[in-house]
Amino acid sequence: MDQRTSQQPALRQSAPWIGLGCGSLGGSCGASMARRILDASYDAGVRHLDTANSYGFGQSERIIGDWLQTIDRGSVTIATKFGKAVEPQSSLQLWGRRMLSRPIKSLRRLLGRPRGTFTTVESDRKTIPHIDTEALRASVRQSLQSLRTEQLDVLHLHSASPESVTSQVRSTLASLVESGQVKFIGLATNRTDCEQLINDGLPVGVVQFPDSACWTHAVRWDADAAQVVVTHSVLGRDGSVRSALAGWLRKSEDNKVKWSDILGLDVSSGEGVAELLIRGALARNQTGGVLCGCSRVRQVAMLKRAIASPLNEQQALDLQQMFQRFAAEVAV
Repeated sequence: MDQRTSQQPALRQSAPWIGLGCGSLGGSCGASMARRILDASYDAGVRHLDTANSYGFGQSERIIGDWLQTIDRGSVTIATKFGKAVEPQSSLQLWGRRMLSRPIKSLRRLLGRPRGTFTTVESDRKTIPHIDTEALRASVRQSLQSLRTEQLDVLHLHSASPESVTSQVRSTLASLVESGQVKFIGLATNRTDCEQLINDGLPVGVVQFPDSACWTHAVRWDADAAQVVVTHSVLGRDGSVRSALAGWLRKSEDNKVKWSDILGLDVSSGEGVAELLIRGALARNQTGGVLCGCSRVRQVAMLKRAIASPLNEQQALDLQQMFQRFAAEVAV
């Protein structure tokens, strides 16, 4: 077992921190590549993993569970989710999806939205109208088994509507915490539903919702809120935000030169834009964490640079202001 414990788990670290979004593990990213990504992310300093029993068609949790046996379990925090069902996939189906995922994404990019158009509001995601408490308990048991751990650091209710969190659901969540199966209850949905459920008294320790370079509102709705806020980037359908930002930077020479010098790479390039978006998400969420999904080992290098060389306070403020100008000039 690798006993690397140079950093504490992310939820106990000084913010902002970076977590690994594990949605591609077991899906578009096979088991071998997934383990390499997990190793590289851990070595880069990532100490929080976000998964779900629906990610990778049920494979993501299992891959992480096997990987956890190679490290000190106490050195990382694991968040998983309940709420979205997954259809069992055969080995052939999983292989076919992995092989076709990139060509399909490329085709969608060619046939999808024109470059430079993207939404400036949270995505309209379907919420769960009803939560079955027996299914909730069964899901936790399955996640614990798949992750090969005795406790879930965070159990998120995945896209749960306020109406679905009944008194029976609250009682079940409380019993999961009391029994030690779950440490923190979390919410992974939109900001509005998070706020309503917290105001209704749900004992939430972690909230997770999308973040976007083209939003101007603050990440935290209450500066005194007790919850750890975890955001994940909304990059726009088929990379439209990345494309729009790259074009905007090419026309904004001062910003391009400034941030290229600070980061040490061309920020209008594909890699540079992606890293700038990660840095921007960190700048907006100074009190919590930012999830970044990786489907290739080389992408972890961006996370490593952001962790090893964080922006100072003035640079973070300047970057937030730059994104506000970008949103005002380009967003439609």
